[in-house]
Amino acid sequence: MKTTKMMIGATLAASLLFSGITNSAQAFLGGGGVSIGAEGTTVMRIKGKVFCAGCKLDQVRKEQPREPRLYQLTYNQGQIVMKVEWVSNPGRWNHVVWPAKVWLRGTEAQLLKLAAEENQQKEIEITGILSNSRTFDIAEVMVNG
Repeated sequence: MKTTKMMIGATLAASLLFSGITNSAQAFLGGGGVSIGAEGTTVMRIKGKVFCAGCKLDQVRKEQPREPRLYQLTYNQGQIVMKVEWVSNPGRWNHVVWPAKVWLRGTEAQLLKLAAEENQQKEIEITGILSNSRTFDIAEVMVNG
């Protein structure tokens, strides 16, 4: 009898474990993009304008004290401050990105495009994956205008 209870307990534990693994591997389509795994990493798009490259968020906030949508996007070679005007999944963005600083990862070409002086104050759209660690892995950068 004791062996039967142990086998049932082990079977139940294994069943719960595998159902949890299976559920976390599913992908869901939603209004904000594709959500993958337990962490909820989401393909998202961000639209906005780069204020400056090589500057800091505190510095820009002194010049733009009434602008609440400023974010510092930092990467290995530097940083930019961007006014984020629209995101495809504002609930996730607001939940993950606080304080208003994000770590960017992308190709050198993508990061140079974001920081280029000729692209400042133009509408820029960044597509990528935002993780819970406030890291945005860039898939694409588009400059409009």
